[in-house]
Amino acid sequence: MERREAALAALAEAGEAAVPHLIGALSADENLARSAAARALKQIGPPAETAVPVLLQNLDAPDRDVRESTVEALEAIGLLSETAFEALCRALKDESRWVRSYAAQQLRFQGPRTRVAIPQLIEAMDDKDRTVRYHIASAIGANGPNAREALPILFRHLEDSDKYVRAHTATALINVGNPEEAARAIPALIKELKDPEAQFRNHGLALLGLIGPASTVSVTAIIRALDDSDHEVQLNAIIALGEIGPSAKAAVDRLVRTLESEDPALQESAEETLDKIVPGAKQSGGLPGIDLRDLRLR
Repeated sequence: MERREAALAALAEAGEAAVPHLIGALSADENLARSAAARALKQIGPPAETAVPVLLQNLDAPDRDVRESTVEALEAIGLLSETAFEALCRALKDESRWVRSYAAQQLRFQGPRTRVAIPQLIEAMDDKDRTVRYHIASAIGANGPNAREALPILFRHLEDSDKYVRAHTATALINVGNPEEAARAIPALIKELKDPEAQFRNHGLALLGLIGPASTVSVTAIIRALDDSDHEVQLNAIIALGEIGPSAKAAVDRLVRTLESEDPALQESAEETLDKIVPGAKQSGGLPGIDLRDLRLR
């Protein structure tokens, strides 16, 4: 059996010419052979598109390794027909969390037709595995306003037990909901500003900026982020305040101090943000006699 697996793996080096032989191996009685054939097809990639129909059959294989290697091969080949789309929807209920996760990832990139899968995605959003849940949230978000029926489940998962799921859910909500609905993510995003990982603090700041003026309640927390130990977090905090605009006047004093920073990027961003909070404050903006350093709050 090991010789057959090795032979199948070697076929990958032959490229497209080997695909017919690998397609035959996908229907072998031995699970190891089917998995090896799928991994070889994965290595060949797009030229193996003729193998897709048989690969789809193996998405429902009893053996977990066969299913997982099959999903990997489909992803690498990148050809997902209507039949494949239906199989991916079925895979959202697969017993393997790995298969469910990959199915959700693939559905994210299916374009407008994913709209018909929204009911399945909503159901899968309560998956017991956090990786599956955050990929499902991303797939829902990729549909934008067409996924409005998913808003209730997104609202609920803003309080998910896992921070990755909460982050992906907040992003999805901003893509799917209107400004008022997107603003419901603000409390979760403010919590992200206290996360020990900089990537989450940056994510929270970026989304608060996207929400814009409705994020006024987060200004105090964003001001604290200006003193973050991470340079990118500081920069994103400045940008977020600018997107909030005049409602972020409480940040003026702290932003003026940033103008004295030795960091050119922070200086420039602070100057641009101050001009958004206090229109005309930027000297180059054409309002003579206004010095940004005179904008400190008294």
